[in-house]
Amino acid sequence: MKRIPVALFLLVVMAGLASAQCGTVATSLTSGNGQNGTMFNVVNISASTVVVTGFDQNWFTTGTSDMEIYTKSGTWSGFENSSAAWTLVGSAAAVAHPVINTYVPVPIAAAVPIGAGATQAFYITTTLVGTGNTVAYTTGTNHIGTVIGTDGVLNVLCGPGKAYPFGASFGLPTAGRLWNGRVTYSCGGTPTYQTNSAGASFDVNGNQSNGFAPAITTGCAGSPITVNIASTALGNGYEILTSLAPLVPAGGGALVTGNGQIVNVDLADPSTGFLWGLTFPPFPSPFGVSSPVAIPLGLPPAPVLTAQFVILDGSHPDGFRLAQGFELHAIAGASVNGPATDDSSLTVNLGVAPLCGVPSIPFFGVNYTQMHVISNGRVMFSGATGNTTFTPTVAQALTDQPFVGAWCDLNPAGVPAGTITITTPAPDQVQVNYNAVVYFGTATPNTFSINFNATTGAITIQNINGFGAGVANMFLGISQGNLGATDAGATPFAIGGPSVTGNGTTDMIYNFGVQGPALGGGANNITFTPSGAGYTWTGS
Repeated sequence: MKRIPVALFLLVVMAGLASAQCGTVATSLTSGNGQNGTMFNVVNISASTVVVTGFDQNWFTTGTSDMEIYTKSGTWSGFENSSAAWTLVGSAAAVAHPVINTYVPVPIAAAVPIGAGATQAFYITTTLVGTGNTVAYTTGTNHIGTVIGTDGVLNVLCGPGKAYPFGASFGLPTAGRLWNGRVTYSCGGTPTYQTNSAGASFDVNGNQSNGFAPAITTGCAGSPITVNIASTALGNGYEILTSLAPLVPAGGGALVTGNGQIVNVDLADPSTGFLWGLTFPPFPSPFGVSSPVAIPLGLPPAPVLTAQFVILDGSHPDGFRLAQGFELHAIAGASVNGPATDDSSLTVNLGVAPLCGVPSIPFFGVNYTQMHVISNGRVMFSGATGNTTFTPTVAQALTDQPFVGAWCDLNPAGVPAGTITITTPAPDQVQVNYNAVVYFGTATPNTFSINFNATTGAITIQNINGFGAGVANMFLGISQGNLGATDAGATPFAIGGPSVTGNGTTDMIYNFGVQGPALGGGANNITFTPSGAGYTWTGS
């Protein structure tokens, strides 16, 4: 069996392959309006691929802001509220914007290719929940989809303004918000990351490098991942480079062979090594050819785990072929920002990064893999999105989607601003936290949580004493809604239980009246515990 000498890896030379800046396309600085962020399309009207490398931003206010940039292939239209459709390009903290009505560079590096004739959507946003007008744009008139900047290579098309993160849209359906900024791009599109081919292919969960950005997979710790490995050079010796350091690009630490293959695993890092100890067993043993291998993803001993497949192949000028490198991030769970504007809804997918741990929540006997978090104090299930109606009524509770919470007119973007977060306080729990969210039109804060225990099925509205004294109505409780709810009348909650309301199956369990802790009847927490087809309740 042939073995590749270690020297072959040590004799390759670094090559700075970053392509030169080619152009910048600008839009107007007329401003006059702004929001947390804005979406827009960039269309490549040239005959060659270009790579978007960065942005400048006009600002509506001065100060500092934490920023994020997202992108997706194709248009933003129809995906403006779908976080799952977008990929994070990068983020930056405390970006200074000391002046307005000028282009300020955004310190987030990009490497987003756009093929000839293709459309790529971008979303530039700040994370200052509740503060609103920071990223500058101009209010449009029938501008959605029109060209607002061009240099003969790229067209920038008008889109909507957005509340962070994927909240309310501004300028739809036709008016539009004209982004104020500049797009910088490179021509030629010389790759800086190795890509897969039939001769050597390696990926996790199907994620592929496009040559300009690494193949990164983020997964929930303990959940399975699928490793795909393939090659047409059957029987040839192979190895897998592994490392606990992030992948590096050409021109940024990667090694490049004389024939243009890129070793993106960081060979200079002390954690880097060969999986089989440079023994080069014949491929496909032991992985199999193009056979997915499900591996439970544990937390690696470093923030990332990277790997790259190499197989001996005398038909290649280098004597071997490289597959792409992939970068694997395992997370145990994270906090997700909820809706940030008045009368808004955010759909949260369960059991997937970044909200790991709980794949589904049982609610009236149905396991739901997503939930709709509403700014007005409740969590809803079923349907494509939640109902953001701000005036609670018993009649509406019978016909809405199933929900639980303290339904009333809350405004996270009020003064002072509050926040809504979704967390995983335990491996089998999901919790929606309303943190100092004021009643609409007041400065009265409310701090409470809705906790879901996926193991027991129990749901608890926590910290009722954190309700402020209000003047409008609140619906405190749980309803099966349009999937079969009936009404036996309001329940005078109190400390004690378990208690049964009405028929104990389809009847809503709720108290209704003026906003405030009195609706809890002295209880600080109300827990709804599954019992047959319905729930019992306990006050504590």
